[in-house]
Amino acid sequence: MELLTTTINMPDYARVWLYASDRAFTPQEEAMISGWLAKFTKGWSSHGANLMASAAILHHQIILFVVDESRTPPSGCSIDKSVALLRQIERQMGVNLLDGGRVFYQQNEQIKTVRLPQIKQEIELQHIKPDTPILNMQANMLQAVRNSLFIPAAQSWMARYFRQ
Repeated sequence: MELLTTTINMPDYARVWLYASDRAFTPQEEAMISGWLAKFTKGWSSHGANLMASAAILHHQIILFVVDESRTPPSGCSIDKSVALLRQIERQMGVNLLDGGRVFYQQNEQIKTVRLPQIKQEIELQHIKPDTPILNMQANMLQAVRNSLFIPAAQSWMARYFRQ
């Protein structure tokens, strides 16, 4: 993942948080959000200690926060501050970032989203197949994001839908 290796200079063991938007950001939105993320991570702290943190937008739709916890671990309050920024982005851009009831998958170079109750139907319609790349929202370390941001649906929690 070329973008990630050039924009995030952090160790593989750094902790990550992924937030996917229900639509791609426009170039103007992406530039504005990137500015907010850079300003936020530069001043992000935990109990007065600066966090070694970074953030990026991946695939024009996924916001990634990265923190090297070996230096200073984030506190609940510091994580709440990142969520407050995400809520601001939601309001200003008219997007949904914090709804966990969705699955994101790649189709024809685009990221599609589907609500959890519709997963079975999407599989029956073959919009999602065993090899369909699914956003790996379980990734919690930078190495996992670098190596497997998307995983085949059959290797995800959806595997049960593909068993015969």
